Amino acid sequence: MSTKTLKFNTLGLNPTKSIERYEVIQNELLSGEILKDLTISGSLLSQNQFHHVTFVGCVFYAGALEENDFSNCTFEDCEFQFVSAKGNNFAGSKFSNCKWVSSHLERNNFSSCGLDTKTAHCISQGSNQLHNCFHDSFVACWSEVPVAKAA
Repeated sequence: MSTKTLKFNTLGLNPTKSIERYEVIQNELLSGEILKDLTISGSLLSQNQFHHVTFVGCVFYAGALEENDFSNCTFEDCEFQFVSAKGNNFAGSKFSNCKWVSSHLERNNFSSCGLDTKTAHCISQGSNQLHNCFHDSFVACWSEVPVAKAA
């Protein structure tokens, strides 16, 4: 079995039109792009840099995400099925309406992130680091915020 490495720039930043199958996506840099309806199946994404990338309706299936930098990315309506994610940085990223099926997250960094309910639950199952993240269910009106009483 031969291993192919995906080069985003050689595909014109539209990997969905490629009929090739890639097992390793490594050491790539992608910035400021919107990827819609992309399916990454059975692939290892390792040591890539995704900056301000928006993933809409993407499916990550039976693969591994290892030591990637997903800085300020948006995952909207994405599905993670049978995915192992280890050692990734999701600083400033937002997860909205994502689905997690039999996926495992371990040793990932989530700082200043927006998390939907399912993502927050999946993150809580492993030894991930969360710093200054907000969760959909934490939204409150000013009238609901407790007021400190003077001593």
